[in-house]
Amino acid sequence: MRQYNPLLILLALTILLATHVGLLGFFSDDGFIALRYARNLARGLGFVYNPGERVEGCTSLLWPLVLAPFYHLPYDFLITAKVLGLLFAALSLVAAWNLACTIAGKTALHHQPSLWTFFAPLLLCFHGAFCVWAAAGLETSLFVLLNLLAVNSALKQQRQGTFWYAMLLILCRPEGALTALACGLVLKREGKRGLSYLLGIALILTALTTFRLIYFGFPLPNTFYAKASDPGWELWTRGLSYVRNYLFDFGGTVIFGLSCLLILVWLRGGAAFCFLLGAAYFLATIWVGGDGLPMYRFMLWGAPLVYVAQGELFRRLSAQGQLAVNAALIGATAYLCVCAFSPPVAGRLQYLNFLFQRDVEIPRWSAAGLWLKQNAASDASVALVPIGAVGFYSDLKIYDMLGLTDPHIAQLKLPPSSSGWSGHEKHDGQYILLQRPSYLLLNNVDVTPLPRTIGTEQFSSEAVKAREADLFSGSALVDQYVARSVTLPNGEFLNFFELR
Repeated sequence: MRQYNPLLILLALTILLATHVGLLGFFSDDGFIALRYARNLARGLGFVYNPGERVEGCTSLLWPLVLAPFYHLPYDFLITAKVLGLLFAALSLVAAWNLACTIAGKTALHHQPSLWTFFAPLLLCFHGAFCVWAAAGLETSLFVLLNLLAVNSALKQQRQGTFWYAMLLILCRPEGALTALACGLVLKREGKRGLSYLLGIALILTALTTFRLIYFGFPLPNTFYAKASDPGWELWTRGLSYVRNYLFDFGGTVIFGLSCLLILVWLRGGAAFCFLLGAAYFLATIWVGGDGLPMYRFMLWGAPLVYVAQGELFRRLSAQGQLAVNAALIGATAYLCVCAFSPPVAGRLQYLNFLFQRDVEIPRWSAAGLWLKQNAASDASVALVPIGAVGFYSDLKIYDMLGLTDPHIAQLKLPPSSSGWSGHEKHDGQYILLQRPSYLLLNNVDVTPLPRTIGTEQFSSEAVKAREADLFSGSALVDQYVARSVTLPNGEFLNFFELR
């Protein structure tokens, strides 16, 4: 095999990743929620969304802690979050390659690993979902990185490294406990040392739960309660559809199925572990009913691990030295790369939803938040969905009508609705009206090219209707609020209700 420099290949892949991320140029509304938590931390207000209200409305404890030290630097806080996300995404490429080298039995920088060890990093560079969420303001790329590092350390039987990565993973997202416990199964071969790892993880989970109970009042993030529905066939069917659509959109249905069969029958050790752990994350996504945000964010917890396992499968097949087999493997890789990049070409619904949010909704919500910052009293309050950009730019007290930052709504027991967005179904309109917010921004923050005549039930979709219809069930809204339309700097109109 010809000599090559792995660092040059990784550098080229990093440039490809940065280009793809830059072309997509997405910052999610939920990313603004994390920024507001980080900003309040930096201001000395604690881990709170609204000052004085201890509610864990951000799924990741770790991500705002990472962001907070950068708030006082003379740089745009939003850009800082994007750069950090891109950095962690680039490091994820290195971590995926290093994990593939570990499975292949090579020391990454001291030998010449097979080029197939670059399979997972290559797929991630082309992967539309990974590149959309890499710099979207959330903990996604950090979670992917820590997940890969924890698995790699476990396969190398590095107990201490695995423990620290697993601890950070649990702090990054609650789902990290799945990898932390799975790594314990790998380390159990160390006997007492493996047992000490599991005891350490148990202590971390106990300490974290205790902290949450003391500081927030609940053992899990408030976002879990707000987005969780009681398990049932309707929820699982929605989750299954979410996973199936992901496989279809990214072209992996046939190749994924064949890889599953071959990995389970032929491969053992690290490759099988990565595949099974990735599949476990897919099953967990089905269990929670998928995600309401565009471009398959929840699939990224397991997809990189599955790619690493597929890369090892292709490496083993390629080692047979048959020209036809190698040609088929190269063709399959090219096909997967094209499919990973192809949702924009194919016009898939998830991609179209992402485009609408990036190009229309986020700019509108940001403009609405800036208008409130400039025109509302400093002690005013706003009730709305979604809360991210409006809450960040307005810096006002926010009532989240989905309950992300409100324990009362989050703790409601409502069945999953076929007309609502996954994880965006809980509501209590009359409770919101009892709080008497200064402004009600309904209809997903209603910004229109022309002023809308509001004051009656007008819903942009069945999902919005399912969420907001109870606001109109009594006379309180009409009696207490007046409808207004104001002009935003972009020439569009913000339509809302203002407290009389």
